[in-house]
Amino acid sequence: MTDEEFLARLVAMTDREDALRIIDASLHEDRTVYAPATAPPLSVNHCDSFDDMIALASAKSLGQFDRDGRPLWEVSVIEHPDGQGRRIRHACTVFDHLVADGRSMYLVQQELLGRENTGTGHGRYRDWVSWQNREFSRSGSAAATASPIGEFWLQHLNGTPADRATPLSFATDEPAPRQLITMLNACAPVSGDAVRAAARRLRTSPFVLVLAAVASLLAVDTDESDLTMRVIGSGRPPRFANTLGWFADSLPIRLHDPSLRDPHRAVTVAGSAWSDILRSHYVAPWDYVVDVCRPDDATDTEFDRKQLVINFFPHDLGGMFSPDIPEKTGPGDIDGIHLLIWPRYDGRFGLRILFNPDHFAIGGARSFLDRLARQITTLTEGDG
Repeated sequence: MTDEEFLARLVAMTDREDALRIIDASLHEDRTVYAPATAPPLSVNHCDSFDDMIALASAKSLGQFDRDGRPLWEVSVIEHPDGQGRRIRHACTVFDHLVADGRSMYLVQQELLGRENTGTGHGRYRDWVSWQNREFSRSGSAAATASPIGEFWLQHLNGTPADRATPLSFATDEPAPRQLITMLNACAPVSGDAVRAAARRLRTSPFVLVLAAVASLLAVDTDESDLTMRVIGSGRPPRFANTLGWFADSLPIRLHDPSLRDPHRAVTVAGSAWSDILRSHYVAPWDYVVDVCRPDDATDTEFDRKQLVINFFPHDLGGMFSPDIPEKTGPGDIDGIHLLIWPRYDGRFGLRILFNPDHFAIGGARSFLDRLARQITTLTEGDG
């Protein structure tokens, strides 16, 4: 496309989307500030080679956005010559984590490539925020419990807390855990197309196939048939399916069946539970569900540090999950053990797990990740 076409798409997107006009936001102070209008934060950079372009894009992705009145995102067009000296251009988009979720990044990618969804689902982000505040008021749990959504979650969890620990065979008991995060990687040798085809064959979705692989492996490892996990969901009602902004949230999912060890039985159980949740109840905020479903005798209001959180991305997000990020342990705080799963650019499925090594044994986590890759492959290829 021409420079003019790219800029026109960028301007149209910026003019339309509330979230792209956010110039300040804080979760701790419950504050969001919108600019009345703003030009696209576009820059043009020149590099001498493809490798230099990758290095520059990687450096930009690690940057921080100051709350100084400018937008909390940026687009960089990075130019470099190819082997024949021709001009090659790449677009690098970077967002503050309060401005865009994974679905938003996919939508931006598609729109800038001229593949945007021109149908419904472009509601205003601020209308969604107002609706959430009205629908899920924290003024009192009695009214919340009596609502249809509150009643659903009480029935789904059946007296268990939303944030209860997931049974994991490699969990440890460190009395004084440090603030650390370990990251491990693995790959399943199956493509996104293969997983989608397997899901159609099993009459389910790719996410449910992955969820079933996790659940059956946990059941085999721990001999438990009652599991609660946390799932990162889109949080988007149909009206906002194609709106940019941070919608993603956590939801509990409880799978309770004596035959969870069988991965194909786990597909049925997971599919039924997820279908129930998708009937409008997936839009409930995590804090709301935790409050409504907290047992009367509960005293600890923190998220359980040993709950498994599953974050499944149905699309390759164009470098968001770089295969070059090394495994490491470093300072940080994490609430639970997070499992990320996504189709990679190279025809495989990527798996990444992040956790506090004082809460989970590194060797056990690595074994779990490798066996999960094999379990996904088994379900995808139709064996077993």
